[in-house]
Amino acid sequence: MNTPPEETSRLRNQLAESIQREGEFRLKGARGLLAAEEQIRAQVEAIAERDTKIHALNLAAVDRDRYVHELHLEKIALQEALHSHHADLETFTWLLQEAGAAAGAPAGAPDLPGAAFTYHFQTPPYRIYRSSRFALRGWAVPKDGRAVTSVRARVDEKVFPGRSGLAAPEAIAQVGPQAQNSNPGFEIDFETPAGKHRLRIEAQIEGKEWVSILNLPIWCVSKI
Repeated sequence: MNTPPEETSRLRNQLAESIQREGEFRLKGARGLLAAEEQIRAQVEAIAERDTKIHALNLAAVDRDRYVHELHLEKIALQEALHSHHADLETFTWLLQEAGAAAGAPAGAPDLPGAAFTYHFQTPPYRIYRSSRFALRGWAVPKDGRAVTSVRARVDEKVFPGRSGLAAPEAIAQVGPQAQNSNPGFEIDFETPAGKHRLRIEAQIEGKEWVSILNLPIWCVSKI
């Protein structure tokens, strides 16, 4: 059976129209898919940016918490220092009341002649002693340039030898090179028995005479 030319042309037109509609549908679908992918990409970037901001806020919160913790520790340290100062003041008042404000420390051995020193104590002895021993560290340089060959502490009549000739670069930086005292550092451990005492820090010059660096009263109490 032969199909009329008109019918063949109509069928061809319908097929072409169907192919065109299918192409347009596919193109629309592809465009929609691309738009959806672009939207998803934008959402992913927005989420990533949000997460970055959240992470930054978390880091800032951690830093804030650390800073608050440090402030809290500093507050505790200041409270402890204040409590210690109050305790020292109370102890000092009590000791003066017990010993009498005008009463001097025990005389003990006679004082040695003083000499001009430039010195520094890393552990200052000007305090109320609250334990049975104290380690005094520092450096001392005679202003006349002579050599210090030994150091010691005297608490009343009791003598406590120290270690001299220790490195003290901060001393050289302050007073300059010392030909006779290249290592002017020293360390002395001495006992701090309860009560009021006389503390003397003394140096031996060139292995001969002993001279006084420091002479002062101290107050000692049992460890609290």
